[in-house]
Amino acid sequence: AQARREQIVSERRKNLREQEKPFSFQTRPPVPRRRPRVKTRDEEALEYKFKAAPVPPAVSMRIYEQMQRDEAVRRERVNRVAQEKLAAASLPPRMELYDKMGKVNAVAHKQELSGASASVNVAETFKPKINPMSPAIPPFQEMQKRFEHELAKRKQSVPPTRAQPFSMYTDQRPNRMDRVLRDIERDALVLPEQRWPHASTRAPTKYDKVAMGTPPPSAYRTTLAAELRRASLEDEQELRRAIERQKMDEDRARTEKQKRIQKEVAAVLKPTFVTDESQRLKRREQFLEDMRERKENWERTKKQIETNVHKRPYLFEQASAAVHADRARQERLEQFEQTLRDNGLGDLIDG
Repeated sequence: AQARREQIVSERRKNLREQEKPFSFQTRPPVPRRRPRVKTRDEEALEYKFKAAPVPPAVSMRIYEQMQRDEAVRRERVNRVAQEKLAAASLPPRMELYDKMGKVNAVAHKQELSGASASVNVAETFKPKINPMSPAIPPFQEMQKRFEHELAKRKQSVPPTRAQPFSMYTDQRPNRMDRVLRDIERDALVLPEQRWPHASTRAPTKYDKVAMGTPPPSAYRTTLAAELRRASLEDEQELRRAIERQKMDEDRARTEKQKRIQKEVAAVLKPTFVTDESQRLKRREQFLEDMRERKENWERTKKQIETNVHKRPYLFEQASAAVHADRARQERLEQFEQTLRDNGLGDLIDG
C-alpha cells in the first residue's frame, strides 16, 4: 500500500511538471544584475556639491543682554513720547470754554459760601417749620394697640368652628360577610374538587382505615409492549452500569501501577534529600551563618550610606556652590577675552 501511494504521488508530480511547460513553478528564474550607469563629465559637472555657509556672527553674540538694553531704550522712548503727546493734547474749543467757565463758577461759589458763613451769627437760634400745611404726626403706637384690642374683641364674638366626623360610604353599606361564608360552605359541599384524585366534591373527604394485608391490585392495566419496553430499559441501564464499573476498575489498576512504578524509580535513583541528622544540622548552621553575614554586610552598607548622606551639603549650599562656580568661570572667560582684545586678537572672538 505504501509503494502504491508513492507511485501515485510520483505520477501526479510528473503530470504537473509536464503541464507547466514551458514555465517552471519549482525554480525561480535568475534575475540579471543591473550595472550602475556611468555618469558623463557634463553630469558630474552639473551635480550640486554641498558647501557649508560661514558661521554667522550672531551665534557668538550675547543676544540676551542686547535684548534687555533694547527693551530699556524702547520703554524710555515710549514714556517720552507719551509725555510729549500729553503736553500737546487739548480739548475742543467748546469743551475748553465750558471747562474754564466751570472752574470760574466753582471759585465764585466758594467765595460766596465763605462770605455768607462769615456773616452768620453763631448765637442765632432758628427753628424752621417743616411742611406747615400738613397735620401733626399721628400716634402710631396707640393706633396699633387700639387695632389689636378691637381684633381680639371680634374674635371672641365669632363662634369657633366645631369639627364634624366625615360621612363615609363604608359605614352605610350593609354587612354581607355572613352571606359570603354561607356561599363558601355551600360551594365546599356541592362543587367538584379541582385536584386529583378527588373527583366528586369539595366537601371534606373521610378515609376509611385499610386493613393490613396484601395491597389491592393496581387500577391500571399493563400491555405486552409496555412490559417489553421496561425490560429493554432495565437491560440497557444494567449494561451501562457494567461499563462504568469496568472503567473504574481500569482506572484504579492504572493508578496502582503508576504508584508502583514511581516507587521503583525512586528506589533506583539517588535520593536528593539529606537523611543524616548531622548533615542536616550542618546545613542549618551554614544557612544561619550566611544569613548573619548578609545582615552584617547590610548594616555596614547602611551605616556607610547614612554617613555619606550626613556629610553631603544641603541643597541650597549645593546651588550656591554651583552659582559661584558658574560666576567664577564667567569671570575667567571675560578676563581671557579682555586679554585677547588687549593683545590685538579680538577678531578671533568676534568672528
